[in-house]
Parts: sequence; structure tokens; C-alpha cells
Amino acid sequence: MRRLLAAAVFVCAILSTPVAAQDTPPVRIAGHFTGVMSNGPFDPVLVGGKVLIPLTDRVEIYPGLSRVVSRFYDDAWEATVAVQIRPFGTPSRTPLYIAMGWMVVKDGGITEGVDLVAPGVEIPVGRLRPFAELQFLGLLQISQAGFGVQAQFGLTWATR
Repeated sequence: MRRLLAAAVFVCAILSTPVAAQDTPPVRIAGHFTGVMSNGPFDPVLVGGKVLIPLTDRVEIYPGLSRVVSRFYDDAWEATVAVQIRPFGTPSRTPLYIAMGWMVVKDGGITEGVDLVAPGVEIPVGRLRPFAELQFLGLLQISQAGFGVQAQFGLTWATR
């Protein structure tokens, strides 16, 4: 137990040093709407949010949650955990990124986990930044739901 506690303190100290020195970008909170394009254009539509937590200048991790807003889909939602990487520079210099992660999709009585690959663009124009990404679901694995595509649009807000 002591080793686990010492390792946790060590990792937190390493991760918090750049944050305390204000070297990393700020945490950003995002609201978004998502259109599922597997069944036709934007059928169904989801509304949700995510929190982008910077790990380095170019790498962020984000958990997200979306809820379907349609009368035909009663109990449907999506939960996402992804790593967002900016291969061409920092968020203040380049709008392009790619996100890779895992998504849990609950559609009625069926709950399934699928992989997520999402190229995107976030316009660096201050504390409020519009973004758009194209999400490819199940691209790397064969799932019951098959391959899916979603378009996500939203706005991020920097906390500092």
C-alpha cells in the first residue's frame, strides 16, 4: 500500500509542476452537439459536454458525455474518454488535432464499447474557441453495431 501511495504522490508531483508554473494550456470546458450520420444525415442528434485536461502543450485528455435528444430514442447516451494530440504545434498556433479513444454507446437496451478516431479543427481565437470534428466509431475493431460516423460541433471555454 505504501508503494502505491508513494507512486501516486510521485506522479501527481510530476504532473502538477508544469501546471503550477503555468507552462501548460488551461483546462477547457466544452459544450457540443453531435449528429449521427449512420442512419442518415443527423439522425439522431446528441447534446453534451466534455472537459479537456492538458497533459503537455500538445496532448490533452478529455472525458465527455452526450445524451440523445429525440423522441424515438428513449434511453440513449454516449460516454467518451479520448486523448487529443496536436501533431503540428500547440493549441495557440495550430487548429488541427486528432483524437483517439474509447466510447461507450447505450442505445435503448444495448450497451457497447467502440473505439474512436476523430480528426478535428479548433479555431484558436481566445478563451472561446469553436471546434468541429468527424468521429469514426468502430474503425479499428469489428463490433455488433458496425462502423459509424458522427459529426460533432461545439464551443470550448478556457478556464484561465
